[in-house]
Amino acid sequence: MGQKTRYLLNERLETIKSDFRGVPYKKGKFTGEFSAREQKISVKAKNVFSFIKKFIKKEIKFEKSSLPIIKDRSFLYEKENFIIWLGHASFLIQCSQKRFLTDPCFHTMPLKKRITPAPYHIRELGDIDYLLISHGHHDHLDLKSIKYAKTQIKMALLPLKMGRLLKRANPHIKFQEASWYQKYDLKERDIEVFFLPAHHWHRRNIFDYNRVLWGSFLIKCRGKNIFFVGDSGYNTHFREIKNIFKKIDIVIMPINPPYVISGSHMTHKETIKAIKDLNPEFIIPMHYGTFNLTTQSTSELLSWFKNLKNREDIKAKLILPDIGEKKVI
Repeated sequence: MGQKTRYLLNERLETIKSDFRGVPYKKGKFTGEFSAREQKISVKAKNVFSFIKKFIKKEIKFEKSSLPIIKDRSFLYEKENFIIWLGHASFLIQCSQKRFLTDPCFHTMPLKKRITPAPYHIRELGDIDYLLISHGHHDHLDLKSIKYAKTQIKMALLPLKMGRLLKRANPHIKFQEASWYQKYDLKERDIEVFFLPAHHWHRRNIFDYNRVLWGSFLIKCRGKNIFFVGDSGYNTHFREIKNIFKKIDIVIMPINPPYVISGSHMTHKETIKAIKDLNPEFIIPMHYGTFNLTTQSTSELLSWFKNLKNREDIKAKLILPDIGEKKVI
């Protein structure tokens, strides 16, 4: 007989959605996160073949364009709230004098060199109160960075089943694992952090497909809600998150459209839908200009995002930091 589907939660954490049983888990893998997530093999093969065909015909080409970098470590002594983009999906966020680091990636990744270097080594960032990792893909979890951090990270906030992976890289790090719609136990007066869904997947090698959960984060700090999307395709979770938290002050959102892995990333059209669902006050784009992951150049991606201000149906203001630039929030 086959194994039954289980629904996994961290029983020690609070679940904020009353009808949520947990993430489906079967045969050692997280499954069925959204009904539209899984594509038939024939559809995936067709997408890949179409991409390769266009690439050979030179209808598609990857354009390299690096970004300017600002190096100013005065943030180490700041007490005000700020966000600093460190490249790709890595952000240093300070709120209520606590520091958060998202999806650390400070080096190259397998088969992909950086076209824009990180502004700092992780050791130059000083103490990090909370490390937030949305999922285990190499461009969002650089284990070399985790290893170099040694004791500077006080606590890692992780998806289910990621703790063992992190501990192998750095045994000094304490961690909590959460399922979707769960609140981490931080024992902070002014800060709450929630782990939320994403329409994505996990893989670091050929043997670990979906053995670790993936997701997104919402940081609530003195009434300000900062939503870090991570990697995600479009689905109903954006509307659900808005309904739960009522307002999103800042959304940090990937903007690169996929050409092969449809469903687990958003096209430009789907990004528009996600922004409308979330209706944030501010948008900070990410996931561009560090690695060549899209056929569109950095300037093309930024032009598309800047043009959002001309749409009457989107009220959010755009924040476009340079890498290493501090933005007060």
